[in-house]
Amino acid sequence: METIFVGNLSYFCSNKSLFDLFSTVGPVHAVMVRKSRRNQPLHYGFVEMSIDDALRAIEVINGQDFMGRKVR
Repeated sequence: METIFVGNLSYFCSNKSLFDLFSTVGPVHAVMVRKSRRNQPLHYGFVEMSIDDALRAIEVINGQDFMGRKVR
C-alpha cells in the first residue's frame, strides 16, 4: 500500500467525498481528511491505495477540479 498526500481540498471535503473521488481510479484502502483540534478542515488529506492504483490516481486526479478547487 502507498499513501498519497492530497492538497488544496475544499472546506467542505469529507472522508466520503475524497473516498468517492479516488474510487473512480481504483480500490481505496483508507482515506483521512485532516482537521484541526477545533474540527476545522486543514485543506489536505491522505489516501491509501496499492502502488499501481496510486500512480494512476496521481496522473488522473492531480490538477482536477474537485468541489471548486484544483486538487494537488
